[in-house]
Amino acid sequence: MEEAALAETEAPFLRLPLEGLRRMARANGKLYEQEVTEVLRGVQHLGDIPLPSSSDKPNHAAEAADTPPTGRDNRQALCDSLDGHMNRLQGLKRKLQETHEEETRHIARVKARIGYLTLFPGTKSERNRESVLEWRRCRLNRVLVDHLLREGYSEAARLLARNADIEELTELTLFAEASQVARSLQEGQFTEALQWCEAHKSKLRKAKSRLEFQLRLQQFLEKVRAGDGLAAVRFAREYLSEWAASELEELQTAMATLAFRDIGAAGGSPSAQGSHDNVGAKYAKLFDASRYQHLVELFRRDFCVVHDLSTESLLTLHLRVGLSVLKMPDGVASGGDNKAAPT
Repeated sequence: MEEAALAETEAPFLRLPLEGLRRMARANGKLYEQEVTEVLRGVQHLGDIPLPSSSDKPNHAAEAADTPPTGRDNRQALCDSLDGHMNRLQGLKRKLQETHEEETRHIARVKARIGYLTLFPGTKSERNRESVLEWRRCRLNRVLVDHLLREGYSEAARLLARNADIEELTELTLFAEASQVARSLQEGQFTEALQWCEAHKSKLRKAKSRLEFQLRLQQFLEKVRAGDGLAAVRFAREYLSEWAASELEELQTAMATLAFRDIGAAGGSPSAQGSHDNVGAKYAKLFDASRYQHLVELFRRDFCVVHDLSTESLLTLHLRVGLSVLKMPDGVASGGDNKAAPT
């Protein structure tokens, strides 16, 4: 592998922790600005609170008559307000300290990956058998961990990464997040997937993703399945109307399930008869359990797009390239003369 090919294939490898740092810096900046702005606004109003002078005397008769607060009361209010602002700033400090630990982990990953890439045995004059084998062994372990993570074998991937001492060179944390969202979808839960869509709304919009629409559509269908047509209509008005222009045909089909729900439920069963067969089959697929697997696959694809990862594992890509350049005897592919087969 030459330097140009390495730069192309390993770009996401170095970009991912840097993207993590960028997101954290942006989130911390927003948090800091919001909290400090609120504190400064509150401090500015403290000057409007009148304080008692040294000549003020306690007025017990006024206190007994339940009169408006005196200057001494204002002093207590001022102290309480300052305490509140201090508590708010201390809370901000704790949050920034927590994120600092995560930022430190991202920085460690960046350093480890830069160190790994600098060990790449580039020109022939720099190569020696030992360094080439070591670098390739490390890369092979990375490729295997990547494949295990994509296939859902998170624990096996974690053990391999730990034994090979390449945890900082892999995306264990990133794929753990993906596995959690995928698992919740398989269980029929939408909250985590929708939160993920909200967090990556900008990139998903640029990629013209249909994931959020499909999630909302499935929520609508579950309300129809439950027989709550009124709730389904209200839900469609609130969450599906924005897709009316781009997803009109699919929306029309979904809305028709309000009328054909019972036929659709029977469409795939042997009891569906006559003219109901075609109608039932059309709507039954909307209630099929396989739609959840479709949502999981759609999420995984968009997850890779958002993080600039290939939609296939590195192992699959390497195997495909390797098999395509294998020298095959003439005619093996077709069973006869194959002049195009490489020799």
